[in-house]
Amino acid sequence: MFAGFAAIGTKTFVAGWLTFELTGSFAALGILHLASGSSSLLTSLPAGVLADKVKNRKRFIQTGQAAGGVASLGMGLIVASGDLQFWHVAVGAALLGATHSLTMPARQSLTPSVVGMERLTNAMALYTSGQNSAFLLMPALAGWMIGALGPEGSVEGAQYV
Repeated sequence: MFAGFAAIGTKTFVAGWLTFELTGSFAALGILHLASGSSSLLTSLPAGVLADKVKNRKRFIQTGQAAGGVASLGMGLIVASGDLQFWHVAVGAALLGATHSLTMPARQSLTPSVVGMERLTNAMALYTSGQNSAFLLMPALAGWMIGALGPEGSVEGAQYV
């Protein structure tokens, strides 16, 4: 749980950093987050229906994680090649936003079967705390990763934090 949110927080930070390094534009940062947010918005409504319809939710979640991993690997390779352009970052952010919002309802629907109804309130509190902690702490780690590993290491490394 924490690792997934940590990867998302780190990728968001690194994408913003890359965008500003490439463009020096605050407007480009807005466009980047618009790409990520709009893809999440467009996929979140059908994601709930899809999570209810799919029979093997675990496989569905794993497929979404694999898609996110492929997008991260692609971004890391493009950064390492030195051919990165802003549109690469925007498309990568949109893909990651879509995969995250597509798998989130399936993840949340598994919680009652894992912890049971008697512990559901505590599990949801822990889930929310983990999410908020990751989004608070991971930008600092992402900054360290950029300094220590360079942007290509931090984009790909974010998937495995």
